[in-house]
Amino acid sequence: MKKWIKENASNICLISVYAIVTLVILLFHEPWRDEAQAWLIARDLNITELIAQMKYEGHFLIWYLILMPFAKLGFPYITNNIISWLITVISAWLMLKKAPFKKWKTALFIFTFPMIYLFPVISRTYCLIPLAITLMAIFYKDRKTKPIRYILSIALLANTHVIMLGMVGILLLEFYIEQFKARKTNTKEENKRILQSLVIIVILLLLSAIPLVGCLTTNKDVGIQNTIYNRLINIIIIEPNDMINGIYPILTKNAYNKITINVLIVIIILFEIINHKIDFLEMFLIILWQYIIYAFIYSTSYQRAGTVVFIAFFFMWVRKYKTYKKKKDIGDKIENTILIMLTIIDIIAGIIFVRYEILYNYSSAYQVAEVINSKLEKGSIMVTGNQPEFCSAIIPYTKDTKFYYIVGDRYFSFSTWDDATFEQLDENFLEKLKEKFGTSENLYYIFSKHKLNKASDEKIVKKLLEDNKLEKVFETEPCFFAREEYIVYKINY
Repeated sequence: MKKWIKENASNICLISVYAIVTLVILLFHEPWRDEAQAWLIARDLNITELIAQMKYEGHFLIWYLILMPFAKLGFPYITNNIISWLITVISAWLMLKKAPFKKWKTALFIFTFPMIYLFPVISRTYCLIPLAITLMAIFYKDRKTKPIRYILSIALLANTHVIMLGMVGILLLEFYIEQFKARKTNTKEENKRILQSLVIIVILLLLSAIPLVGCLTTNKDVGIQNTIYNRLINIIIIEPNDMINGIYPILTKNAYNKITINVLIVIIILFEIINHKIDFLEMFLIILWQYIIYAFIYSTSYQRAGTVVFIAFFFMWVRKYKTYKKKKDIGDKIENTILIMLTIIDIIAGIIFVRYEILYNYSSAYQVAEVINSKLEKGSIMVTGNQPEFCSAIIPYTKDTKFYYIVGDRYFSFSTWDDATFEQLDENFLEKLKEKFGTSENLYYIFSKHKLNKASDEKIVKKLLEDNKLEKVFETEPCFFAREEYIVYKINY
């Protein structure tokens, strides 16, 4: 043990600093609706119901299965974030231990915005991406002699998010074309293992995809959006800009910073085209896949944009195992210097964003829960006419409280994006509540002030306030990111 500690002293010091810093940031974080959604689904559904729910989620099962034991056994809600943190810490350790870069370069990378904040702190399936990509890079060198473990690491990436399927497809295509060409020089045992790996990945991909069948038509929150012309404009102009904003948040609000970053990225692209054409083509197709997803199905987010950092990291890593020109020329040195500059810029952006996390509320959902738990009657019913997903962020904090969605006429914890979720609030909803709950005095209405909620809802609430049928109980403080700000009203028939 002493020998191992001595040999790994620098890595142990670095990972200890990394783990402590990210854990402290985590303790300041207020989970939002997307984090609550997965936790509540894992808590409230059995395996059969979970599989059926995926057609509404559009996500793979693996993240819910990881959360399920902890959620069902009654672990505290912060466990959700601790799991993300632990997975990312493991990824960081593997990077420090295995990445073929100078130690200081790897150390810089693990303190970038995605690694210091997005994946360890915000609990979502994205935390599996650095782990999968790190394992893929580690196993890449011996992919011919030990193909199954390499293929299993790709299968893990395939189960993280649909935006990573482009990378999955490109790497599988590259691998099997490579092995097909080498089939005559491979040993019989090598060809046998490669064939086994092909069978395994086909089965795993099918099993991963089956629960998602029909999600584009079942989930009313995704699907082909707007006209093809407008979405192509988004791919060419808007989505690339959003991607850069996602990698370098806050800094890119300044026009000079944005221009500088764009120029540096263009230089990197030119050097990649000149020196590493195949790598560039593969990265281009992988990122193009993401653009298409953002334009037609999902919008860009910080966590989704941050995956580009790991795509680049993977290609820089496996490049060490490929045959290129023997000596580095001035172009390689310039490209390497610019990559370091962009990494430092990303670290600065992350520090600024973390400062916001520490000083302000990421979400105000926990404030509502504190009021419900401490000031309202036990067994109160919280009613919402807004999209219920905003209330899902509150539910993991509450005790002995039911949440009722008046438009969908159902109690809920997590959200199901069906037709009812997007219907308008009826101005006579209080009469419907009276029919259902009688003259109960423990009814409260929660209004979310986010722009996604329909203007008609706000007009109805305003009119009920004027008629003294709603009485304001509590209003949350603003939050800096999740746009989850609430007003709680006492319902007076």
